[in-house]
Amino acid sequence: MQNQEHFHYLSFLKCIGMFAVIGIHVVCTPFSSFENYYSRAGEFFSYFLTNALRAWAVPVFVMVSGALFLGREISFEKMCRKYLRRILLVTVLFGTVFAFMEIVSIERTINLSVFLRSLLNVYCGKLWDHMWFLYMIAGLYLITPFLQKMVHALSQNEVKWLLAVLFVFQIIVPLTDNITKTSFGWYIPFNSVWLFYYILGYAVHIQILKIKPALSFGFILFGILWCIFGQFVPGMKQSIGAAILYSGTSSPAGVMMSLGIFSLAKTRCGRKENFIDTKIVPLSFSVYIVHAVFINFIYKALHFTPDRYNVFLMWTVTFFATAFCSLVSVWILRKIPAVRKYLL
Repeated sequence: MQNQEHFHYLSFLKCIGMFAVIGIHVVCTPFSSFENYYSRAGEFFSYFLTNALRAWAVPVFVMVSGALFLGREISFEKMCRKYLRRILLVTVLFGTVFAFMEIVSIERTINLSVFLRSLLNVYCGKLWDHMWFLYMIAGLYLITPFLQKMVHALSQNEVKWLLAVLFVFQIIVPLTDNITKTSFGWYIPFNSVWLFYYILGYAVHIQILKIKPALSFGFILFGILWCIFGQFVPGMKQSIGAAILYSGTSSPAGVMMSLGIFSLAKTRCGRKENFIDTKIVPLSFSVYIVHAVFINFIYKALHFTPDRYNVFLMWTVTFFATAFCSLVSVWILRKIPAVRKYLL
């Protein structure tokens, strides 16, 4: 029964993370280009929704991966053959297609040079914004078999200390450097916030860290309040990406929201499998890959933009249209055996 509960809460987190990522890109994509057309309410909610979702959506995905992979033995060969191969194939295939589409939409021409530049963009990681996740998760997959042996050899107290060290050097030190405009001399040579989230998901999953529901709610509330009131602090808002400083994945607010949502799902989700587990979650990775196609089509091809339509209507229609089209298209693509086996 315990395994069923774990499976369900992780499935629930994958599902809400998938829709949160769609929401982020629906809201923030048109903002930089059409900021002058937004009302005060539209601008406020652009910053609020973008940052309140961005703070935890991808971290929760990474924490789920940590819970799933670090908690069990998996060889380096199997990790490469079963998981990393899929990531690389998806990155090369979809990355090339997306890069090709972007170049053609700008230059209005198709030739060999466009194709070669598309391949170069894949190599350099210069793709649509959401594709960065594939490059990052591939790196985590490469070191997962070695991380497994490390965390399994550590005591629970040592895992807590490891997380504390990573939190200080990956969250607090960069925050302090940014605020004080100085540079802290000491550092750890594997300085990546995603390694922290990866191990954090594992620690919460096997209950090395136990966060009570009341504290989880408090963490989430703190992040929400910062995304509201942080907008009124001078110099906190950045129009590119509708960002609020110190609310992202590398901030204490981001860690608190991610940890709060992950822990709350673990303690509050039911034990039985349902429609989310069996129908939606198997599509979540694929939806993450393809959803940007529909957002770009709606905004760039159909010109469904704030200069022509009410921003709240635009968000609502674009979100549901993107979610529906992404789910349906992925469901259809997965009917192709080779696509289901090797890609989606």
